[in-house]
Amino acid sequence: MDIDFHHFRNVYSTNTWALQNAKLLPRNRLTVVSADEQAAGRGRQANKWESPAFLNLYATFCLFLPMRQDIPNLPQILALAAIEILKGEGLEPRIKWPNDIYVGNKKIGGILSETLDFGGERFIAIGLGLNVNMPKENLAAIPSPATSLLNELQKEFSVDEILKKITHQFNAYVEIFIEKGFGHFLDQFKRNMILNQKIQFKDSNRKLYEGKGMDISADGSLKLLLENGDVKVFQSGELIEGKGKKLT
Repeated sequence: MDIDFHHFRNVYSTNTWALQNAKLLPRNRLTVVSADEQAAGRGRQANKWESPAFLNLYATFCLFLPMRQDIPNLPQILALAAIEILKGEGLEPRIKWPNDIYVGNKKIGGILSETLDFGGERFIAIGLGLNVNMPKENLAAIPSPATSLLNELQKEFSVDEILKKITHQFNAYVEIFIEKGFGHFLDQFKRNMILNQKIQFKDSNRKLYEGKGMDISADGSLKLLLENGDVKVFQSGELIEGKGKKLT
């Protein structure tokens, strides 16, 4: 798939720009909208994404696809593409379901996916925030544990080069996804997931569950082993705590 890049010095949010301009974007290309700074970056569950100027990667990957059941798995495909690039830079990243990116117990990247329907097509805007050159003093101001490439590897990186690498990896994965579906990536996704830890989980209705993330279903859903022995499957929700203790 051909790729178009749109870069801005400052935007309100790359996802917001993509959604507002979706009708103007080409149908048969991957469009990447990036910015040096976001005035109001957004994460999942209406969380704010810290977006200081020139330090990190802020980008939204946009594409149109015919309606299909596995479109919600595209953010997980982007997470896989991102961690492959991070591995190549010397990190050992993992995915916290559904698509947050962690190094150890610290978050280095997050993904927010939003969609619009145009007749028989769906427009998908998948935002990626990745901490690249954020120093310790900025990381310390984030409420939950966070890290960056700079903090982990003690050297600065070109944000543009990281974005290009992730874009080309994601584009290659999208072409496979279109032909073979999410099932082609399921084993790879499982290998890179944080599983078998005691967690607290809020479903889409904000109901709290406790248990162990035990497996990923064929559609990318989380299988949670509850403390009473029941298994519950979630297609959406939020992991709010990972205690790192295996249930016995």
